[in-house]
Order: sequence, then C-alpha cells, then structure tokens
Amino acid sequence: MESTILSVGRRSSRLLLVLAGLFVLLMLFAIATPNLLRSRMAAPTADVTRQYSRAYSGPRMAKEIAAEPAAEGGLVDSGSAEVAELDRKVVRNGTLAMIVDDPAGTLDEINALARRHQGYVVTSELTGAQQNQRGSITIRVPAGQFDEARLEVKKLAKHVDSEQTSSDDVTLQFAENEATLRNFRAEETSYQQIMQRSGAIRDTVMVAQQLANVRGRIERLEAQIRTMSTQTAMAAIQISVGMEPIAVPPQRWSPLYELRAAWNEGISALTNYATAMMSLLLYLPAVLAWIVTILAGAKLVWMLLRFGYRLFVPKQQASAA
Repeated sequence: MESTILSVGRRSSRLLLVLAGLFVLLMLFAIATPNLLRSRMAAPTADVTRQYSRAYSGPRMAKEIAAEPAAEGGLVDSGSAEVAELDRKVVRNGTLAMIVDDPAGTLDEINALARRHQGYVVTSELTGAQQNQRGSITIRVPAGQFDEARLEVKKLAKHVDSEQTSSDDVTLQFAENEATLRNFRAEETSYQQIMQRSGAIRDTVMVAQQLANVRGRIERLEAQIRTMSTQTAMAAIQISVGMEPIAVPPQRWSPLYELRAAWNEGISALTNYATAMMSLLLYLPAVLAWIVTILAGAKLVWMLLRFGYRLFVPKQQASAA
C-alpha cells in the first residue's frame, strides 16, 4: 500500500515538473517573439527615420546634409539636396529706444534715412504735447544694409536707452514650404487632368471641390512664402523716441501755502465725517429692519420646534407607558 502511494506521488511530481517546464517555455516564447518581430522591422524604420531626421534637423546646415552620400540603402529625401541649393534665409530685426531733442524732426530724419537705403516706413506715430512728445517708427531696409542703417539711426540720438537685435534662420522652413508648394501644384495638375477626362456630372463636381481645396492651400502657402521672402530680404528696425524728462525745481517752503493746505485737508476730513454720519443715519432704518426680520424668523422657527416637540413626544411617552 505504501509503495503504491509513493509511486503515485513520484508520478505526480514528475507531471508537475513537466507542466512547469512547458509553462516556462511558453513564457519565453511569448516574450521572445515580439522582440524578434521588432528587430526585423527596426532596420527599415530606422533608415526612414534617420533620413527624415537628417533632412529636417534645424541646427545642422542644409549643405552638410546634402554632402552626405545618398546611396545608403534607404529612403533618400530630395528636400535636403534642394535646400542646399538655396541661399541662407535669415530674418533680422532690431529695436532701439532713444532720447532725442526733437521727436518729430527725428522721425522725419529716420524716414529720409530709410529712403536713402532703398527701404520704406512701415508705421509711424507721434503723441504728446510740444514739451513732452514721444514717437515710434518702424522701417524696413535691405538686409545687407541693416547694420549700417541701425548705426545711422543711433547717431540721431542724444543717448540710447536700450538696443536689441535678433536673427532667425528660416532656410529649412523656406525650402519645406517651396517643396510643399510644388506638391500642391502637382496635385492641382492631376485634378485638372482628371476633370478633363471625367464625363459624369457627379465626378466633375467632386473633382471641382478637390481642385478648389487645393487651390486654396496653394494661395495660402504662396502668401506665406511671399511674407517670408519680404522678411528675409528687408530687415525691420523698430525705433521709439522720447524727450528728456523736464526736471521740476523744488518749491520753497511757504507758511501761507502750508496753512492753506492744512485748511483744505481739515475741510476735507470734516466733509468725509459728515458724509459718513449721513450715510449711517440713512442706512440705520434698513439695518434695524433686517435685525427685526432675523429675530422674527428665529422666533418663528423656535415656536415651530416647540410645537412639534409637544405634539410628538407625549404620544411616544404614552405609547411607551
């Protein structure tokens, strides 16, 4: 009997070991299979990602990207080579805050300066009285004359309060916009060819809608490219001008003036006191009415509670007795 029990126990333990081994193998297979699939898919994905990341990496220059060998067994982005052929596109801006003797005359001189540099005035404004005039003007000059024009503007000031310049490289963005525009135009040409071949009215209407959509995208992108071209070709300088603040001489102490000021302050204090007392007298009836209303409501609630207590508690005591 005991030998039978021992053999059954050994068989059970062996079966458990086999099942445990199978379970471990299944777990390993389940873990390893996705990793193998990912490793097979990683190679082409990495090639595509690397090519696009190289083409659109902002800090790197387009010429360095185009100089790398193109035949590396992956996707070749033609945008980087096209970017390399373009000139560098940089948006330059400057800001000046100056103190001058005559703000109106200075604005006229800056206007003439912009015309001398083949530029133009974007906005101009003059405010204030004759002794405290302030003005602002924004001009655009060719990017190659930006530094020269800025130095000439600074010479018109008594002193410069603040100055700031900035440069933004938009070469890649410009190239991407032009590549997108070419794709939109190719799409427009395809729709036009489809419209010429289509005979059904329904198909013609659908193609016309798509064609109008593409035309709208082309016009918006062309406007963006024109604006960017203007910003890169013509640098902006924003100038604010103002006069030196007039120093007010200190007044001499005058007993009569101080007495008059004290009298006015006293009268103002008495006026404030009288106003406060009149307000209190006018608000007092309303305050009393609110107090009476609150007390009457509290009294009513108390009476209702006492009535309920007398109505229900004796019945409960009688039923208990």
